[in-house]
Amino acid sequence: MKLSIPSRWDNELLKKQLELIEGQFAVYDSLKIIGPFGSGRSNAYLPDVTIEQAIKYIELCKKNKVDFNYLLNAPTTETIQNLIVLGLDKQLELIASLNPDSITISERSLMEYFHAKYPSIPINISTIAAVNTPEQLREYLHLPIRKVVISHQLNRKMKEIERLVDFASKYNIKVELLANETCLHDCNRRRQHYEVPLLQRTQSLVRLLYPPVQMIPEIYIPELNAF
Repeated sequence: MKLSIPSRWDNELLKKQLELIEGQFAVYDSLKIIGPFGSGRSNAYLPDVTIEQAIKYIELCKKNKVDFNYLLNAPTTETIQNLIVLGLDKQLELIASLNPDSITISERSLMEYFHAKYPSIPINISTIAAVNTPEQLREYLHLPIRKVVISHQLNRKMKEIERLVDFASKYNIKVELLANETCLHDCNRRRQHYEVPLLQRTQSLVRLLYPPVQMIPEIYIPELNAF
């Protein structure tokens, strides 16, 4: 078993984890980036770190053979074209410059777009994508998928997990279980709950890029009657 835990971008915490955790483990996180896409967590819960601090943290991970996984897994109904207008390319370029070992994404269209631009970075399927069966996973086999994180709702359904693991192993794809979840069990609005942070981010960007025009109040001019 290999643990995957949040990094908090904290070098001292990583050193402690290296001391206390037996065997290999991986870390994951995301930045408060001004861009159209984020993780499934609100910016309010992400640490305040600079790009330079993030680079140094990932370098420390690599030095100690700890995989770093960048989260870009917020769900969205926006098209890639709309996200590009809002600055997606610049954001992806910045993430790639961090040199993560992999990136976790929930939207297949974004996976395909990211892979076309950065083919050397493996992709993980986020739990938010709800890929829990071999049939669902088959739709992603054209991409360099490293692992699929299944929904916590599947954690105790051993036969279904075994079926997915057997299929994934044929394509060298690992299966990861989510130990905790912010939603209630079988929440029927789970995806919408994950969409909230991204919706807030997108609305802020739209207001920044396209500020509302200050309207001049209309002046009523009565028609003049012809004499």
